[in-house]
Amino acid sequence: GFHAMTGTAPAWRWFVPGRLEVLGKHTDYAGGHVLAAAVPRGFAVVAGPRADRRVRVVDVANRVSVELDLDDDGPMPSGWASYLQVTMRRLARNFPGASLGLDLTFSSDLPRAAGVSSSSAIVVGAATAFVRRGELTARDEWRAAIRDPEDQATYFGCIESGHDFRTLAGNAGVGT
Repeated sequence: GFHAMTGTAPAWRWFVPGRLEVLGKHTDYAGGHVLAAAVPRGFAVVAGPRADRRVRVVDVANRVSVELDLDDDGPMPSGWASYLQVTMRRLARNFPGASLGLDLTFSSDLPRAAGVSSSSAIVVGAATAFVRRGELTARDEWRAAIRDPEDQATYFGCIESGHDFRTLAGNAGVGT
């Protein structure tokens, strides 16, 4: 799907599993603890850099695409594209001037709204792509706020929920 969209090979690829909350379902939103386990389904994500400030995304399995602009402050798109828009806007706000233009394709075998965190998986997949594209881990703002993989996971959760994370200010989030 990526080659069909861009005519090139992707620069990065990874798999983001869904999760099953064994104990404490939804308590993490209020700062509580959750015992979670990865499930053997998830998102296959491939991405590559763009030279401009556009983000082009294709859901390969469903043959749906969306183009987003890093400078667009307009209304949120609907469906899965809103998770990408929230992620893109948050990272652009927290890391001003970062190069975040991206082509991204994904395919998922996670059922939607089935309690296996498909929304979180798409946020993590997109955030990981933007972090790689913008080389954000090398920035002072990143190093001051995010010290280890647990911090990164918590920050990605804050992107979804809209909460602040240390010195990285929140925004609207997606409501979960």
